[in-house]
This record gives sequence, structure tokens and C-alpha cells, in this order.
Amino acid sequence: MMHSQTVAQTVSKILAEKRDNERVKSAFSAIISEHGQFRCHCIIRDVSKKGMRLEIPETFEKIEEFDLRTPAMPETLPVRCVWRRHNLMGVEFVFSDLPADEEVSGSA
Repeated sequence: MMHSQTVAQTVSKILAEKRDNERVKSAFSAIISEHGQFRCHCIIRDVSKKGMRLEIPETFEKIEEFDLRTPAMPETLPVRCVWRRHNLMGVEFVFSDLPADEEVSGSA
């Protein structure tokens, strides 16, 4: 897994706006894995500074934390599920080694 500062910088680059609640629509394909093991394919439907909305198979069993990989970015993104409705899941980025106020932007 990569250093969280680099993940934060990469996520910041793909966002079109800097506002906290701004969501950027997308249709990136991605892979969900847990402990290095493939779990399922998904589609990233939108991205914000703090997380993403994923389209997942309805049969996918909910897991709290997992890694997300997409060809759109070279890094693996550690994420945490914050909500789930049918085939949609909201996740937040997990940056365990950064202070909360520096999670994505890298600045206070």
C-alpha cells in the first residue's frame, strides 16, 4: 500500500472543485479488495474530497473497510463504508497517518 499523503494528493488532482461538498460525477470502473483478495467489481459514480459513491452488485456483502483500485489512478485507495442502499455504497477515504484537518488537501 502507498503512503497516504500521495493518495491525498492524487485524489485532490481528480477533483474539479475545491469545495468540501462538491461531487464530481464519474464512471470509472474499479475493483474492491480486502486484505489483498478480490471481492468484486464496481463503478465509481462520483467523487468528493472526502469519499466516493460506488455502484456495487446488490449481492455484495457489506464490509467496513477495504481497498479500491481503479485504472484511473495508479494508487490503491483505502476506504471505509459509511452507508449502503441497495446497489449503492458511500465510502470515505481512510488516511490513518494524517491529521483529520489535512486528510485530502494536505493543508490546514
